[in-house]
Amino acid sequence: MRLQSFKSGGARLSALLAAGGLIAAGSFAMAGPAAADGADGAAPASTGGAQAVLVNAPGSNRLITTGEGVKIDGLSRLETAGLFTLQSDGQNLQTYCIDFGHPAQGGSKYQEVDWSASKLANNPDAGKIKWILENSYPALTVQQVAQKFGIKGLTANGAAAGTQLAIWHFSDGKNGHAKDAAAEQLAKTLEGKAVNASEPTASLSLSPTTLAGKSGDKLGPITVKTTAQSVQLKLDDAAVQKKVQVVDANGKPVTSATNGEQLFLTAPKAADALQAQLTATGASATVPVGRAFTGTTSQGDVSQTMILAGSKTMQQQAGAQASWAASTTTGPVPSVSFAQNCAKGGVEVTATNKGDENFEFELAGLKYTIKPGESKSILVKVGEDQPYKISIAGPNGKSWVGKGVLNCQKGSGTPSGGGSSASPTPTATPSSSPSPSGGLAETGASSSTPMIAGIAVALLAVGGVVVFAVRRRRA
Repeated sequence: MRLQSFKSGGARLSALLAAGGLIAAGSFAMAGPAAADGADGAAPASTGGAQAVLVNAPGSNRLITTGEGVKIDGLSRLETAGLFTLQSDGQNLQTYCIDFGHPAQGGSKYQEVDWSASKLANNPDAGKIKWILENSYPALTVQQVAQKFGIKGLTANGAAAGTQLAIWHFSDGKNGHAKDAAAEQLAKTLEGKAVNASEPTASLSLSPTTLAGKSGDKLGPITVKTTAQSVQLKLDDAAVQKKVQVVDANGKPVTSATNGEQLFLTAPKAADALQAQLTATGASATVPVGRAFTGTTSQGDVSQTMILAGSKTMQQQAGAQASWAASTTTGPVPSVSFAQNCAKGGVEVTATNKGDENFEFELAGLKYTIKPGESKSILVKVGEDQPYKISIAGPNGKSWVGKGVLNCQKGSGTPSGGGSSASPTPTATPSSSPSPSGGLAETGASSSTPMIAGIAVALLAVGGVVVFAVRRRRA
C-alpha cells in the first residue's frame, strides 16, 4: 500500500516539475548583437568578429588562470581577481572582467562586439580601461610593468589581480584592495595614471547583414570594417550560377575589399526570386586589445562581459544575406534587422522597403509605415537583464524575430555572495600555469554551477512535495 502511494506521489512530482519548468529551464539569450531569426526561417547572417568559448584554466576546474585574492569595499568576503581565457578557433584569448555584477560561467559562448553593444556604451571611463590594458599585464611582461611603474616584488598573479582591480574601478565603480602589496601598488598606480584611449576597430564585420530588393536592384552599400590588410569575398555557388555579383561603388566586380570599403550586390532581372549569401574572410585579422566580448550560456543566462587583454591574429569571417523578389512581384519588399544598442538602452529595429507599396507593421503596440525606397530605425526599449523577443510580421507570411537579453547598465546584475561569484571556489587540481590562491570566491563560477543550481532547485521542489504529501496523509 505504501509502495503504491509512493509511486503515485512520484508521478505527481514529475508532473509538478514539468509544469513548473524545473526540468527544462532556459530561454533565448544573446548578449551583444540581437540574435535574429531570418525571414521564413532562413538562417541569420553571421554578425562577424571573433566568436569564442569561456574555458577553464589548464588542468583545473577554475576559470581564472592567473590572479589572486582581493577585498572589495562593502563586501564581506574575498574575491579572486585576474585573467580569464576565451578559446577561439584553437587560440586562447586572455580577458579581464568588466561586468562585476554577473558571474562568469564556464562553457558560455562569447561574441566580439563594439563598445556600443556592451556595458562600456555609456561609460565615460571606457577609454581609461583600454589605456590600462595597453600599459599593464599581459600586454607588457611582468618585468616591464614592474620597471615602468617602479614596483618591487611583482608576480604574474599580483600583476593580473592589480590590473583587474584598476579595471573594476572604471568599469563598475568598485574600489578594493589586494592582499599583496605589489598588486595593491599597481592597482592604485594604474587608477591614477589612466587616460582615455580610443575604441579599437572590429576585427571583421559587415554592415548591414540583411538586404532585400526587387529583381534587378543593386543592393547596398555593405560597409566593411576590419583590421586585416584585406578580406576575400565569396558568394554561394547557387548565387554565382544566377549571375549575382559583388561590385564596388563604381560598379566594378571585386573579389576582395579593405577596411572602410563599401560593397554592393547586383543580380539580373528574373521571373524567379533570388537569394545570395556573401562571406568575407580575413586570413590575418587582428582582434585588438580592448575589444569587448559579451557572453551567454546554453541555458540562456548572461555570462559576465569581458574585455580583451592581449591582441591575437587569426582568420575571421563575416556574412551578409541578400534576397531579390521576382520581377512580377508587386507590393512591399521589406528587410528587417535587429541590433542591441546599449548607448540608447534598447534594441534598434531597422526596416527597409525596396518595393512599390508601403510596408506596414506593428511594433511594441504601435503601427509603422515604411514607404517605398525608405529605411527607418526604431528603438524598442527592453528591460535590463530581462529576456526579450521582438516579432515583426511581413507580407506573404514572412516574419522576423529578434531575441536576446540586454546586459548594458554599469553595475547591473545580482552578485551571489559578493562580486561576480556564483559559487564558492572549487578546489583546483594542480596546474603548470600560475593559479590563484584557493579558498576564495571567484569572479568566475565553476563550469558546473548551472547544473548544481538546477539540482538544488529540483531538490527543493521534491522536499516541498514530500512535506505536503506527508501532512495530507496524516490528516
